[in-house]
Amino acid sequence: ETITVERQFTSPPDEVFAAFTTRAALETWMSPGEGFVVKVEPFDFREGGGATTAMVMEGDDPWINTDSYHEIIPGKRIIETSTLRYKGALNFAGLVTIEFNPAGGGCALTITEMGAFPDGKDEAAGHEETWKAMLENLANYLAA
Repeated sequence: ETITVERQFTSPPDEVFAAFTTRAALETWMSPGEGFVVKVEPFDFREGGGATTAMVMEGDDPWINTDSYHEIIPGKRIIETSTLRYKGALNFAGLVTIEFNPAGGGCALTITEMGAFPDGKDEAAGHEETWKAMLENLANYLAA
């Protein structure tokens, strides 16, 4: 399945891109919802590198997202493969493209996620809503 999420930011592409390049930034804005704590470890933002992100709500098991970076063009694009596991089970595996384009003095961000949701444990609509929530967090992070 494929989802596309678009969001306009008043910040320029280089600033929006920068929010994807550090552990501290990601841990600040990449929460899938209220009450989640996000920890990114390890984090190696380079082509051939990767990141593992644990998203956990108190009293629950963590959701573990593992990314491998395949193409990084500063201020323009990130292409990564991604898996999402919960309680050890694979819930998602796919390709994620994040594009940063100039638009009216700001940035038009487009995220395209193509993937598989094995055994119906997850669904594309949930990923779309999660990306929208995270991008709202990103807008607040950039405005601070």
